[in-house]
Amino acid sequence: MISLEESEQSLTEQEWQTFAQKIEYPLPESFKDFYLQHNGGYLETLFIDGEEYAPLIHGFMPITHGSLTIEQSMIDMQYAWDILQEVCIPFASDPGGNSFLLRIEPQHYGEVVVWLEEDKSIIAFRDSFTELLEDLPYY
Repeated sequence: MISLEESEQSLTEQEWQTFAQKIEYPLPESFKDFYLQHNGGYLETLFIDGEEYAPLIHGFMPITHGSLTIEQSMIDMQYAWDILQEVCIPFASDPGGNSFLLRIEPQHYGEVVVWLEEDKSIIAFRDSFTELLEDLPYY
């Protein structure tokens, strides 16, 4: 089971519904389940054979509560939407400032991509949010 540090205040079902209604397309159940359990936060430090392990995902952005929410990140990334030309929800970042995005438009529904800030490009990452969670060393 994943464990996050510094999660924000838990979401209520009503707060989730308010967030989801702002999005043009339905969100995957695994995404909803995750955010109702963990409203953002950072992965705990993991040590393997005495060495600190740095997971690719640095932290998950919260919804509604906190300073850098998913909603704020969507506003901040508006300049990139012309490049992306896709419907994506930013939900996490890596240590270098790249963003993990959940694709929600029908032809790519549920896929996870990474927005490479420096290159202004996206790369495929996982076929689903569930697959992403399963690939985390904590899950």
